Amino acid sequence: MKVERHIYTRAAKTLYSAGEGYGTVYKTDGLEDAFVKERLHPYCAYPVSLQNNNLTAVTLVNFPCGRMLLGQGRFDAIGERGAFFVHNFVLPAEKAAAVAEDISILPLVDFESDVHADALPLIAREVDSVPLDAEWLSVLAKSITASVYSAKKTYVILPDDDIDFVWNVLRQVYPLLDIEVRQVLGFTTYACQPVNKEGLHLIFITANGAKNPKLSQEFVLSLRAQQVGRSVCFSDVPLKKFLSYINLLHVRLPKSKDYLHLLETKWLDANLDKLSMLQISAIPDELINRGKQNKECTMHVVLGILKFIIKSKNFSHYNLYVLSDKTKQRIKTNIKRLFGVI
Repeated sequence: MKVERHIYTRAAKTLYSAGEGYGTVYKTDGLEDAFVKERLHPYCAYPVSLQNNNLTAVTLVNFPCGRMLLGQGRFDAIGERGAFFVHNFVLPAEKAAAVAEDISILPLVDFESDVHADALPLIAREVDSVPLDAEWLSVLAKSITASVYSAKKTYVILPDDDIDFVWNVLRQVYPLLDIEVRQVLGFTTYACQPVNKEGLHLIFITANGAKNPKLSQEFVLSLRAQQVGRSVCFSDVPLKKFLSYINLLHVRLPKSKDYLHLLETKWLDANLDKLSMLQISAIPDELINRGKQNKECTMHVVLGILKFIIKSKNFSHYNLYVLSDKTKQRIKTNIKRLFGVI
């Protein structure tokens, strides 16, 4: 499957509108209209501050279907007026998987700024690799991972709007991420305000943009300060968001059973004592059954028993003889906490 192209800018007439304004002016033959309108257009946003400093914003988004959006937005003078110009590549699943395996081969190009320009070949962009603090990179990797499976986004403050800094960070943090996380991760290299778009987990933001009060509940890292705005806590992930992430991974990565069992077990281990009776009832049986297939996943067994007890209303005389003493004690503790009896 080939790499497809899509161009979005201001014109007197666009593909989907006969009126003057911003819209799609070119797309590769075969690139579905529904995919352009529903998947690509939401990321063709006008970058307000790009006009003043001639910066570009590169965005990467992984879609559940396996395809990857790799696009650049910039402000360009066309005729007597300025226009926002977006050039997107849509990578097929196999090329997207290669990018997730090794970020250094990310196909960056001198993105087009002219509708009539010839297609440019994909080339590798060489970026000077300046070693970053290992502890800071570790915190960033944990933040990114937490953002992928939670509602929080990770923001990294751009030092002096240095775009090369972005690629330096990406090339050094990608190897620290699980491959399963990389195959879902989406990022944008420049933003002047918080970005609330699905599929974007890592956002490089200007120092002024980082002052926005909306970021008080997000993960915010500053390279110079070497600090994170909020502690990265696995147990902070809400049940609903975690389950939706797990389901997405099962759709995208059906063969990654060991990783998923590990992730599920870690989350359950961190959150079981905090789950209410209603939340335990909401955990899908298939998640518990998947865990039971792995002998290491004792938390799935605990949850399975708790769900059975909740349904049966028989709290006092449940036979626990088949389990280890440690697991029995954990079950008893949770039953007592939930129901006040044992």
